[in-house]
This record gives sequence, C-alpha cells and structure tokens, in this order.
Amino acid sequence: MWMRRRWKNSGSRYQKLTNGLRFEEIVEGQGPEAHEGDLVEINYVCRRSNGYFVHSTVDQSSGESRPIILPLDGKEVIQGLKDVLVGMKVGGKRRALIPPNLGYVKDNLKPIPNED
Repeated sequence: MWMRRRWKNSGSRYQKLTNGLRFEEIVEGQGPEAHEGDLVEINYVCRRSNGYFVHSTVDQSSGESRPIILPLDGKEVIQGLKDVLVGMKVGGKRRALIPPNLGYVKDNLKPIPNED
C-alpha cells in the first residue's frame, strides 16, 4: 500500500485558475456569492504544501472558532485568498493550493498569523 498527497492526484476535483491557483469545492454553500469589494467573515486553516501547520482561526483542540472579517479588495488580503473567496457562497467550504506568487508578497497583507 502507498499514499500520495491529495493535491498531486487531484484529478478533476480541483479547478485551476489561469494564475495557477487551484481549489476544490468541498461544500458549495447557499445564498449569494462573494464578489470583489465585499466584506466577508471567514474561518481558515493555513498549511504549507508539505502539511506543516501555520495558523488557523479554529482552535485545533477545542474546535472554537474566531472568524475574521476581510475586505475582498486585494489591498489588505493576499491575492490568492481573494481569488479563492470570490464566487464562494455563504456557508461554503473550499480547499485551496495557493502558489507562492499569490501569497505573502507584502508584509501588510492579511490574514497574518498571530504570534501568541
């Protein structure tokens, strides 16, 4: 028996955008879609491509969530996250593979993991 990383064997589960970002729709959600310029409230888990945990708005022990509110304007949030959220419906859940060039290229972008 052997295992592969899920994103290496993604088949048609992942949609690929022209900028190289890939995402999988896990839960479609209901209601209106998020648009560029909207203010959204989200929970997220950030991991590196090797699975290394970076940060989450959901406590991994208790399950308690501390959602954050972000403007989908591309000025305060990384481009990759904005691209993942635009088009998502309320209650939706996506898994994304964000290329480095769409990540933290500037120090003032959110969400920035807390240092606690």
